[in-house]
Amino acid sequence: MSRKAAGTLAFVCTLALASGLAAQNPGPAPENAAPQGDPVKDLAPSLQKFLEVLSTVQAESPDPPPLDKLIYEGAIPSMLRQLDPHTQFFDPSQFQQLQHMEHSEQKGFGSVVSVLPGQVIFLQTLPGTPSNKAGIQPGDELVAINNVSISSLEPQQIIQLLTEARQQKVAVYIRRQGSPKVLQFALTPELVDSPSVDRAFMVQPGFGYIRVTSWDLQTARQLRDAIEKLGGNSLQGLLLDLRNNPGGVVKAALDAASMFLQPGQRILTAKGRSGEGEVADVPKHATPYGFKLAVLINEKTASASEILSGALQDHDRG
Repeated sequence: MSRKAAGTLAFVCTLALASGLAAQNPGPAPENAAPQGDPVKDLAPSLQKFLEVLSTVQAESPDPPPLDKLIYEGAIPSMLRQLDPHTQFFDPSQFQQLQHMEHSEQKGFGSVVSVLPGQVIFLQTLPGTPSNKAGIQPGDELVAINNVSISSLEPQQIIQLLTEARQQKVAVYIRRQGSPKVLQFALTPELVDSPSVDRAFMVQPGFGYIRVTSWDLQTARQLRDAIEKLGGNSLQGLLLDLRNNPGGVVKAALDAASMFLQPGQRILTAKGRSGEGEVADVPKHATPYGFKLAVLINEKTASASEILSGALQDHDRG
């Protein structure tokens, strides 16, 4: 089977699976509603229509685009846009780039982008990084860097331009949906892995303050190190500041919760429309701190930060 054919089959299977899951959890049916039919038969006409459109585009387009492009950049993102603003799709190369950024220590702007001929689209900006702090948003299109236009460049040329741009302060020009004019941002490259625990000090004898700006792979270790530097178990109390923390790696927040909750206590229960769901408990070998704890949050405290603060509140720990 060719790679293109395999891609089509994978996409069809994904649609079939999604339909099957929805059919298992249809929700309450209105009175006098007609009995639901076979989900596979109900889906077949829609799949047939999709394949007809796909075949027509490939057959009739003056310059037929690659099948991967139609599916990865067209059909799947369009389908996910119907869900919510937080659901994003990463093709294999974009996901590999995201994983690399999570472990990278080189300078950059902290953004995940999709590079196409003559086009660069921002998919994500990592919390606390230059692109995130500047206000660049997922879906923004990079038009130019230091007055060098992107539209006429091939992918390799774009990658080279982006690599060179990470070495110094640059002006980037962004086109945003709904905005009538091109937006300009000044970005200065920083270490992408800048500490997410950026402040730790004593507010008064026996009471410490720690601010966590995001959750990444190193945050839990950084938090424990900060607590130990302030006195560890000798502290009388700790003020944990999660204001404006948009979240990040959930496991880091779970590890942080294990520093304050008792072994075996429930941190998180996650359940979707199908399946048995997942739970996360404090490990039985955990040795939590016993000092008093207060947590600061605001309207921008989200995701993994909400999980941590909610667990502490549920168990009357903070």
